[in-house]
Amino acid sequence: MTAAGYGLFSTGRQNEPRALAHRFSYERVFGKIPDGKVLRHCCDNTFCVNPQHLIPGTHSDNTQDMVRRGRRVRIPFETVQEIRKVFNPDKPDYVSLSHRFSVSQIHIVNIVKFKYRKYK
Repeated sequence: MTAAGYGLFSTGRQNEPRALAHRFSYERVFGKIPDGKVLRHCCDNTFCVNPQHLIPGTHSDNTQDMVRRGRRVRIPFETVQEIRKVFNPDKPDYVSLSHRFSVSQIHIVNIVKFKYRKYK
C-alpha cells in the first residue's frame, strides 16, 4: 500500500492504524522522530525504509535537498493549460498523460485539480 508516494506499514491488527513505513523503520532503530522534523531520504527513493538512508530535518532542509539534487519539476504554464485542455474527467488517464507530458502522475492529478498555483 502507498500514501502519497510512500510505503505504508501495518501489523494487520484490527483498529491499529497504518504507519508510513520509512517513519516506522527509523523509529525502530533510532527512536522517536524529533518534534517538528520530517525524515529526508538521502537516497531520493520515497519507498526506501533503510534507516541509514533517513535523516531528520526541517521541511526547508527537505526542499533544499530536492532543489540541490535536481528533483524539482518546473512545468511551463502553457503545458499546464494543455494538460487541463486534454484531460477528460469522465475517463481520467493519468498514466498516458504523464508519459505524454513527461511528468509524474501525481503532477497530472495536482494540475487537473488546480492544486498548483505557481508556474514557470
